[in-house]
Amino acid sequence: QQQEFQRTITAAIAAGTEAVQRKSTEAQNWRVLGDIYALLAAVNIDGAAARANEAYHEAEVRDPHNPYYVLQKSVMAYRAKDFTESRRLALLALDLKGNYTDALFTLSQIDIATGDVAKAIASTESLISLESNNAGRYYQLGVLQIANKNRDAAIAAFTAALAIDANYANARYLRALQYLAAGDKALAITELKA
Repeated sequence: QQQEFQRTITAAIAAGTEAVQRKSTEAQNWRVLGDIYALLAAVNIDGAAARANEAYHEAEVRDPHNPYYVLQKSVMAYRAKDFTESRRLALLALDLKGNYTDALFTLSQIDIATGDVAKAIASTESLISLESNNAGRYYQLGVLQIANKNRDAAIAAFTAALAIDANYANARYLRALQYLAAGDKALAITELKA
């Protein structure tokens, strides 16, 4: 299995590198190469994080309005436990796309990891008072309430997100999990089917 993993990774890196060499102006090629190295960084392969960040930087240069690359660099910093840098990058990703759920989720994870859940809840509630029609903020509040072990408040936050955007699948999924945890299997299944 280890040999197969090494062969697969070697082939993936070779293919990603070849794609970049053939068309280095294409942001998507750099993104794929970055994703390959990010996967390797997640399993603690030496040097992979630096190469992933380099590839994401190259993708960002070619596609500067896409928040994905900035957020992936934030995730890399989070894994390295550089929460200050991770927060800075996640906020930059949100500047590019204000309702970027993955960035909001990353910010919530940073707050949880640094033990600032109560402060994060208060900050998110303040933001909601300024952006009452932002479903993403209610989603972020719901995630934080889950971390705070406040199921009812989490359900209320996800419900508010869905009132703004009925197709917010992530909010619906997490609300279903909270219903399931509360013992309401039928309601959870209804949510998941929706």
